[in-house]
Amino acid sequence: MSKIEKYNDAVKGLDVLGLTLTEEQKHQLQKMFDAIVKDEILPAISEMIAPILAKINSPLTLVIDHQPGHEMELRATQKQVEVHDATSKVYRLVPYDKPEPSKKIKSKKSPAPATLLSIKFPDGTEICESRSNQTMVAAIEKIGVKRVLDGGFTLVGKPIVSVHNPPLARSVPSR
Repeated sequence: MSKIEKYNDAVKGLDVLGLTLTEEQKHQLQKMFDAIVKDEILPAISEMIAPILAKINSPLTLVIDHQPGHEMELRATQKQVEVHDATSKVYRLVPYDKPEPSKKIKSKKSPAPATLLSIKFPDGTEICESRSNQTMVAAIEKIGVKRVLDGGFTLVGKPIVSVHNPPLARSVPSR
């Protein structure tokens, strides 16, 4: 579960319990939310849009208006926009370095050898499909997607199961 999801659950829990927060507690929650936006949400958005924006050779200002439960609005202009709301914050993102064009050398690649994966469960059940990715899917289905999600399991630093479809995800065709 991401930090923003934990934050939302905590705030919802406070509301469900009918707890009244002091001004200091509200201030602390706002600081926490701002930190999550700065450290988790904006870098993710930046990572997704930076390669696209790098192709644009003119100024562009994007404003995203997100109100939960309503349609998101995205506004664009080539003019600079100034927001005069005292509660607004400016976040500076790391500039995206356009990759230098490189000469592509075509090489004949041989397909990777087939990899078998066998998973044995404590109840004695064994799953071993003809392809390792199919074995992994069958194991996740047996365990339950929610349990795998809640367990926070990763593979090569990425979640094994995600509720979000990553942008530009590489599609692996089945053989």
